[in-house]
Amino acid sequence: MYTEQQAADWLVDLINDGTFLSVIQNLTKVEAIMEVIQDKNTVPGFSVDVMSRHRAALAATYVLSLCDSMELVSVNTSISRKTGEVLRPDIVAFNPEKQALIVFEIKRKQVSEREAITELIGYEQEIRNHFPFASELDIGFVLISEEWSPMLNHSVTSLVTWHQKNCLCLTIEAASPLKFSLSAHIPEAWQLLGSVGLRANALQTVEIRPSNEESRNSVPYSSVITATQLIARKGDLINSHGFVVVWSSPSPLAEVSWFITVCILNPQELFHDPNPYLPEVRRSEFRDYFDKSAKVSYEDSRTTWEKLKKMEIFQKKQSP
Repeated sequence: MYTEQQAADWLVDLINDGTFLSVIQNLTKVEAIMEVIQDKNTVPGFSVDVMSRHRAALAATYVLSLCDSMELVSVNTSISRKTGEVLRPDIVAFNPEKQALIVFEIKRKQVSEREAITELIGYEQEIRNHFPFASELDIGFVLISEEWSPMLNHSVTSLVTWHQKNCLCLTIEAASPLKFSLSAHIPEAWQLLGSVGLRANALQTVEIRPSNEESRNSVPYSSVITATQLIARKGDLINSHGFVVVWSSPSPLAEVSWFITVCILNPQELFHDPNPYLPEVRRSEFRDYFDKSAKVSYEDSRTTWEKLKKMEIFQKKQSP
């Protein structure tokens, strides 16, 4: 048996000695994923299934680079600016070369694992109170746990995949109260979807047209490109998926000569994609509710396809 303070004291010695990275085992997990990501001879494919795993490896690699040269800032002391508030990370270190902070949090039992993500988010906000407008690259997290429950795995995956936080996950084991070992952990919170394409209704578009007077002249590139950049930037901020494109119509009969098309991905269209080669998904009220709407959407798209086939739009012409 050991306490979190004993583990923290051991980590402090490693940071002071500059040997923290050397004791981490099983880094080949991270390196193997990074080799696939960085392989220039591999054509990447779109796969929702591996997005979180790749992002976890990228986040871990970045935090490992921060841990290469650390200076100890505080150990189990409050970082709060306001008197009366207590926000006490286990360890805070600083990389002077990259001007980035590294926050260490140690969790031993499954009961305290539920608090880990809440605490990390709280520490991050207080750091931003000290350093307004700090970017995601200015703060790294090292989460050390004895056990990785489904709740903790899913929480970390959400942080690194969808919220773009940089977190290194490590598993701690104790041979004795004063002797520990660390090993890299890749959170396994992603599920196989078996999705190899998008449905007909998955991409939703809206068309922005200029007034007839604006369209008489050539495309006003400066203002239009600025507009598309603002649209794309807004999509990035809300973590939406899609694209924006400017195009022109060569037809002399067109009411206007240029258009802006904004396209977004409807995530509900990826919900129901039956694949006989995947394990059956557990039934629940949550899934039953969205299955109904997904099946209706599927039926609508199939009906539309049948109508188009009857109109012979997709019929191949016979060879002469």
